[in-house]
Amino acid sequence: MSPAPNTHAKTAWADFVQATIKHWFELDPSTAVYQGAHEFDGRLPDWSEAGLAQRVAFLQSVVADAGAYTSLSKLDAMERDNLISVARRELFWLVDADRPHRSPAWYIESGLDPNVYISREYADKPTRMRAMIAFFDAIPEAATHIRANLKTPLPASYIKHGIAGFSGFADYYRNDARAAFADVADPALQAQFKASSEKAASAMSSVATWLKSQQSSATQDFAQGAERFLRMLKETEGVDLPLEQIEAIGRADLKRNQEALKA
Repeated sequence: MSPAPNTHAKTAWADFVQATIKHWFELDPSTAVYQGAHEFDGRLPDWSEAGLAQRVAFLQSVVADAGAYTSLSKLDAMERDNLISVARRELFWLVDADRPHRSPAWYIESGLDPNVYISREYADKPTRMRAMIAFFDAIPEAATHIRANLKTPLPASYIKHGIAGFSGFADYYRNDARAAFADVADPALQAQFKASSEKAASAMSSVATWLKSQQSSATQDFAQGAERFLRMLKETEGVDLPLEQIEAIGRADLKRNQEALKA
């Protein structure tokens, strides 16, 4: 849990922010690595039901605890509001939209891409290879959680996207990932890298194969509906307007653009 807030001390707010970021990175190490926190190299988020529940509880505490900070400077208040906004956005996708159980795309977007170890030369290649080996070693367990979490039947478009995404990662692990480190002259490390990437690729292929088996029962039940759409706009974009007003704004903007195109 985050530290109890002192609403008058700027240093206490700074400490709260740092503690929150640290905990956030621990729960979402994939984001941490992309933010340059390479002490989290090779780790994946915990996508078990317990891990998902822990993330939800943490985000709820961020919203509540950060909101208790008052009498902040203008800059700190803006930071507080932004932190709350980001946490509420994540909570919408986790809880209201229930993406971990409803959408393969949530996993495809949430940590299965190891490109950071290839494209960012933050360390020598053997070091980054070892990080990728740890990453690959974590994939089979992650794949098990993905398959257990996704509730069928799924919309046909979700299944199509999932098959393409998981199959794409399988190909990437086997081909581009290995090619990127082919010049590392360490036979033992290369053998370990190939073995771990193959297990990871097989795990991704198995999820894709499972999704293919779900195509016969696919639905067209992908629409959020008006109420959830409005909640999405409020929680993820900070837009709190009636649907009719949003549509009117959109149509007016469309008309302006059409007229500009004609001109």
